Amino acid sequence: MTVDEYIKNQSQRARATDLHVLRAFRDRLVDKLQETNASEYAGLQEAIHVIVQVLESQGAQAAKDQLPAWLAEAAFAARYLLKRYELILDHLPEIGLADDTLILQRVIERKQSEMHRSVADTDLAAGNKLGEGLRGGPTSSTSRIK
Repeated sequence: MTVDEYIKNQSQRARATDLHVLRAFRDRLVDKLQETNASEYAGLQEAIHVIVQVLESQGAQAAKDQLPAWLAEAAFAARYLLKRYELILDHLPEIGLADDTLILQRVIERKQSEMHRSVADTDLAAGNKLGEGLRGGPTSSTSRIK
């Protein structure tokens, strides 16, 4: 099974209630960066911030079942990151978050335009500039969906 097939298969289980629960755990997603040496995993920090932005978007907040594929895949990616037991255990030195990084980055690559649109719409509705990031602080251009 390819990574794309795995993502598509697993995301089909995502429901609107999952998005609402995952949004409540968004701080836990960010905390995962502090629990590990995230700098060992290129792009992990940016990918987590993108997934958090999607979970906070108006599209996610207003979601109803049958979820669009981009939201279902974002929910799957967040859920995968929060799992304790997965393909590679997170606590294994140097490789523990490799699978998490791959899953998050691939979901973002697959659904980039939809995620960007949702985050941009949320920013506009909130009166924010695109340069403002999570928790009101500035972000680098890499933490935004491109």
